[in-house]
Amino acid sequence: MMGIQEQQHEEEQVQHEAQKQQEQEKQEQEQEQQPYKPKPPNMSPIAPVTPDDCRPSVRDLLLEHVNPIQEMKELIKSNPLYNLKLHDDLWLLRFWLSSRNVKRAVKHAIEAMEYRELHKLDERDIRVTMWPLWDVCSNNNDEKEVSPKEYIHLCSLMEKYSIVHCQLHPDRGLISFVKISGLRPDEQYEGVTEEEDIYTKRLWTEWRFQVLDEITRRTGRLTKHITVADMTDVSLKHFDRRAAKRNGRVNKITSFLYPQDNGGVFLFNAPSIFRNAWRILRLFFPKRLSDKVDLIATKEDICQIYPKFVNIDSVSNCFGGNDPNWPPTSM
Repeated sequence: MMGIQEQQHEEEQVQHEAQKQQEQEKQEQEQEQQPYKPKPPNMSPIAPVTPDDCRPSVRDLLLEHVNPIQEMKELIKSNPLYNLKLHDDLWLLRFWLSSRNVKRAVKHAIEAMEYRELHKLDERDIRVTMWPLWDVCSNNNDEKEVSPKEYIHLCSLMEKYSIVHCQLHPDRGLISFVKISGLRPDEQYEGVTEEEDIYTKRLWTEWRFQVLDEITRRTGRLTKHITVADMTDVSLKHFDRRAAKRNGRVNKITSFLYPQDNGGVFLFNAPSIFRNAWRILRLFFPKRLSDKVDLIATKEDICQIYPKFVNIDSVSNCFGGNDPNWPPTSM
């Protein structure tokens, strides 16, 4: 008798879990069909997550730059694509901070509105996707993939976990960890078309923007994304001129459309010859570019750079942190 009751109980549990899964999938599908609706920014910013959390307050930035923002509004309000709910002061602020020139900021803002309208980017909230786990590819034939099929194909042309996008704290920004030695740019160039590359880049930059925008508005602190690239065992075979040129063309499309999203690129374990060359070469780069690239070469660098963006205890050992796990666990 007890065996029958236990079996019935197990069957009920299985049915309950299946029903729960169906409801969750239905909810996700409904969310995916919803447009992205930014909320007004929190004008009472949260306290810094850590003592090294130096993200500026949105409130302070809006007060400091109120005049150029108002000038931008006057120049842009007659544009038929301008929507006050989507293009509020915070949205305009990003363009102003990146250019420090009202006319140029308006020009880039209009280009962004046209780009978003062309690709219907405001019509879908894609934060609900599992994109922090982009390189976790489905090995079955499920209709619902965890990542866009174009990106799954791209990941098949590199070693697993060579690129990991994650958010290691719910109130802080995004981090991309890249193991350059696991990339195969020649195979990616041959196996992925430029159209597929552009499409994947478009989705990635939009997902990044929506996630960062939500965090910024909720916390009241301007939040960004950083990339940490591990150069261990890197050689010439990990660079392909054709792929680099195409990557430059693809990145150029969105270079001015998502201002204040990029918090920097940090090169970890760079060979000494590269470190020495970079210290000289960076003097010839525009300040806007050289300020976005830095080296993580010593323990002092690790303790100085990481805490600005993430708790070192959440960073994996292989990237200089204290977490023995790889890949890292995203929030």
